[in-house]
Amino acid sequence: MIAASDAIFTDLSRVGGYLAVMPRSVSPNLAIGSTNLHSQTVVEHTDRPGTDHGQYVYMLRCDSPTGCQGLKPSYGANGTNFHERLCPRCQGGGQGI
Repeated sequence: MIAASDAIFTDLSRVGGYLAVMPRSVSPNLAIGSTNLHSQTVVEHTDRPGTDHGQYVYMLRCDSPTGCQGLKPSYGANGTNFHERLCPRCQGGGQGI
């Protein structure tokens, strides 16, 4: 049995007459605490649908030493563009979702 704290649940399926919750897999590159080359850090996984097909919203925080340094609130982004994501406040990146 998978604990709620161990996975993000997104799919409900019938298994043996019972309703089973199936965990959504998360790429190791999107693990909480992962940081891209632009100092954007994953701080939360959500179950909100993203704007890309089949994506979910990940909450990011800017840890840029020359910018926000984690002082501003986090913003949402799709997992598909995390690797290239720039801070919308101090790096000129696109608005969060």
